[in-house]
Amino acid sequence: MTNAFNEDTTLVTLVEFIAMALEENEIIIEWQTATEFNNAGFYIKRAIWKESDFSNVVRLTEIAPKGDFSVYTY
Repeated sequence: MTNAFNEDTTLVTLVEFIAMALEENEIIIEWQTATEFNNAGFYIKRAIWKESDFSNVVRLTEIAPKGDFSVYTY
């Protein structure tokens, strides 16, 4: 039996990823995919840096996949 999944396959290939600070407590992130192979979507998480460790990791949202050559913004 052969495995249909190629271990060398990258599931999501990004064209670009940008994070911009808008105001003191606002950040917008935007990314574009070149390929999305069997992508289940993206999670946006936030963490607080405290004493050489990330703490209080919170999942903000889940973003559904759109397919190859898509632009996402949060």
